[in-house]
Amino acid sequence: MKINFEDHHKIAIASIAGELNADSVDALRRGVSDRMERGTRDFVLILNELVQIDSAGLECLLWIQDCTADRKGQTRLVGVPEVISTILRITRLDRLFDRYDDVTDAVRSLR
Repeated sequence: MKINFEDHHKIAIASIAGELNADSVDALRRGVSDRMERGTRDFVLILNELVQIDSAGLECLLWIQDCTADRKGQTRLVGVPEVISTILRITRLDRLFDRYDDVTDAVRSLR
């Protein structure tokens, strides 16, 4: 998995590529935790290059959602690939995440 963070005041934008699974979630959790310690409240996760997610990856997304909610923040998903969208729908997690096609729209929804 490859993660690239961009920090914009209280919003962090993370591009996640590859596989989000048991072997890779710790890196994402560390990046999110580091930013939260510095005051980041909202997260935009760009997933258009995510090719696979397992239960640990889904749990990590829920963890991010819970952590942001605890800080009165929000999490947005952008560019969710069809295969990931199907997994979210089957697990009924699609109901928990606001999804956007465009990063600008996702960031705008947080203000």
